[in-house]
Amino acid sequence: MLGAASPALQAQITVGLKTGYTQAWEDYGDVNLPDDAIIHVNRFNVTAIGFYRLTPHFSLGIEPGFVKRGAACVPGWWGGTPGFSGDTQLTLNYVEMPLMLAANLPFWSPKLEFKAKLGYGLAYMVSANEKIVDLETNEELLKQRVDFDRRNLNRWDNGVYLGVGFGYQIGKGSLLLESTYFRSPKNADENNSSKNRSWNINFGYAFILSR
Repeated sequence: MLGAASPALQAQITVGLKTGYTQAWEDYGDVNLPDDAIIHVNRFNVTAIGFYRLTPHFSLGIEPGFVKRGAACVPGWWGGTPGFSGDTQLTLNYVEMPLMLAANLPFWSPKLEFKAKLGYGLAYMVSANEKIVDLETNEELLKQRVDFDRRNLNRWDNGVYLGVGFGYQIGKGSLLLESTYFRSPKNADENNSSKNRSWNINFGYAFILSR
């Protein structure tokens, strides 16, 4: 019975890999920022794909990966000197494990498929880096790896994922073009309002497991 069921089971499992651009920032709550303040940082992500097709149009799966988030400025940091105009850029490196529900609908042609995803997941900060810049001179004053024992960062994060994209069938697999938005309710920095936000633009390839 297991042998007979194995091909049918495998035909429902899709695996793959995608990577691409990440734009990340933080929600600072009620903090007033200058009109010309740049809060976004440009990073990247690498994500694996594993989905089980529940019906012809719906799948449930996981997308474990590595993503760089952070922010281009940190409110509340003043540099320790009255009148000093500086800023701190944070790069926060996470491994994440979102659980995703995906809808897959034919679009325009039999080989083209529209995808919509909704999910929730956990993330763990494996490392972080900070860079301090003098805004008057644009001089880089400090660049270092963050010591978690001395910096009050929340290493665990969680949030909602919302994604859309397309898949184009080539043989037994599909080329993927997807965009995903992430929104966290938790502050990355315990001392400041700093909820992670990011969106990805990814290219990838996925294929159906079969014998």
